[in-house]
Amino acid sequence: MLATLGVPELAYKEELEAVIESGLKTFVEVGNALSEIRNGLLYRVDYDTFEDYCVDRWGMKRAYADRLIKSAEVANNLTPMGAKSENNHNPPISERQVRPLTKLEPDEQKEVWKEAVETAPNGKVTAKHVEEVIEARNEASGLSQPMSILLSHKTVEYYTPSIYVDTARDLMGAIDLDPASCDAAQLNIKANKFYTISDDGLSQEWHGRIWLNPPYSKTGGKSNQEIWATKLADEYIAGNVTEAILLVKSALGYKWFENLWDKWPVCFARKRLSFIRNDGTNDGQSKHGTAFFYLGKNTDKFTEVFKEFGRIVFP
Repeated sequence: MLATLGVPELAYKEELEAVIESGLKTFVEVGNALSEIRNGLLYRVDYDTFEDYCVDRWGMKRAYADRLIKSAEVANNLTPMGAKSENNHNPPISERQVRPLTKLEPDEQKEVWKEAVETAPNGKVTAKHVEEVIEARNEASGLSQPMSILLSHKTVEYYTPSIYVDTARDLMGAIDLDPASCDAAQLNIKANKFYTISDDGLSQEWHGRIWLNPPYSKTGGKSNQEIWATKLADEYIAGNVTEAILLVKSALGYKWFENLWDKWPVCFARKRLSFIRNDGTNDGQSKHGTAFFYLGKNTDKFTEVFKEFGRIVFP
């Protein structure tokens, strides 16, 4: 359903679109403008999803828009406005240059870029050279993948803090099934039944009250968050699942996320969650915002118990 924007929002949207339309001046300006439109949901005055907006308004695929946004975030990190930094004297000039850095942590981005600038043949920093610097650093540290890829993909082995699980259990009365779990995670979740990666939870029967925190990463080029969320929605609509809490990243603008938002209430967490490693230590804040969807009939209690974590939005 399309939204109505106020005068200030419309004016801001037009200002941001002017940046994009003015010949796509730089990838940083364009990426920042697209980010504001996506995160502020400004596209919803004319389009249902950010993906539709990108394709119809600008003729660009969602993946390219996301790439511009991520690259702009890296550039902003390397050369923060008003900050004194040696990187300010050698800012990136193309999206391709910083693309390899998008998979790294912010501090690593700065270190790699500084090294790339200092070691660039003939003083020219190319994407290939940046990739070579990352590869050399990985080899020196004994890693076979870029550093933050390990962090991002290892979220499969990270566990939700107990306060959120306890709240879900209080809401539903119990957790009958955790279909994407492991033995260690059950110390907090305490589901009556759970499936591990070796059980292939997607191929199993789901029943009763569900707690689901899907794995990140992708399978066959498709988001695991989307795959598992779709399975949950199908099982609930079929009547097999009676109630569920779904914890996913806030993927505003993605069709699978918008489809959930159109049907069920959601709590957008005010703070980024700090997931727990399997050794019990805190991993620090997640890279993404967090959303808790509620599939069930007890929406009043969902609002009551989850409102302390963030804003509740109904479809």
